[in-house]
Amino acid sequence: MSPAKILGYYLDQPGMVRNFSKIVPPILGVAAVGILANDVRKSPEKERRKNFVRNGLTMFGAVGSSLLAPKITSKLFKTAPKVVNKKELEKFNTEIIEKYLSTNKTDFQIESI
Repeated sequence: MSPAKILGYYLDQPGMVRNFSKIVPPILGVAAVGILANDVRKSPEKERRKNFVRNGLTMFGAVGSSLLAPKITSKLFKTAPKVVNKKELEKFNTEIIEKYLSTNKTDFQIESI
């Protein structure tokens, strides 16, 4: 088995993904501050304030949008109601199947399932 495949199996665990999701925002913020500080340090003395403001706003926008993108996307493209328990899930699935069967022509064997 290749190391990449082993890493993929390891990272596919829900616990790992949950912990990884909690670690990413601070790492992203620290990286953005580091890049900004390095850029300001390398810029000429007269341009430091201008570079700090310009690049700071750019980093703030990039980090903010990357952290908020999943939440915004989930709100924009919400396709199903938030299902909390098994009964609601069964009801929702039954409605979808009945709607599909009533609008599409299917075999008797499929309808009997």
